[in-house]
Amino acid sequence: MSRSLTSRDIVALTVLGLLLEGPSHAYNLNREIRTRKMDFVSGLPRSVYHAVDRLTAQGLSRLVETSRDGRRPERSVYEITDKGRTEFYEALADLFMVPTDKELPFTIALSFLIRLAPEEVLAVLRKRAARLRAELAEVDASLEVGRQHVHRLALLEVEYTRTLRRAELDWLDQLVADIAASRLDWDPAAILRDPSILSR
Repeated sequence: MSRSLTSRDIVALTVLGLLLEGPSHAYNLNREIRTRKMDFVSGLPRSVYHAVDRLTAQGLSRLVETSRDGRRPERSVYEITDKGRTEFYEALADLFMVPTDKELPFTIALSFLIRLAPEEVLAVLRKRAARLRAELAEVDASLEVGRQHVHRLALLEVEYTRTLRRAELDWLDQLVADIAASRLDWDPAAILRDPSILSR
């Protein structure tokens, strides 16, 4: 069955991640995004309102109540649905597992790492590491052939890509080792109950 949410729908993914912490209205979601410096979310505040409307139409979030505080405009409060929770975690896993030419998707995934249990993160990071190793093997093979036939100047872009991938893999291997050894441990349920844990 196809998902309504893709791992590249950055604003919607962020909205669902915040709604996991509890019901909220779009104004507060915008404020949280700014407060937490989630700079990967662009087009504020309009993009968040559009994302909430789209998520609700897709059954990933639902309207809980509409209230008015004094003379302020009415505010509609939304919460994440079971379908939204499932699709959020599936999209998040995609961001963790699949390396791309752009660093942004993985950066976004890391910002929501605490929504997953350590063992779940280990599983997706190990898959990412395996894919990186496969990519590096292909790049190394290309470089070996290329060096026999073309000037190194024509291979600098490939060398640069390999350097970035190698550095990411080294960091990833260390992160996996830290999680596996419980040097980096967390309780997603406790954090959802009290997000201030992260700032202690």
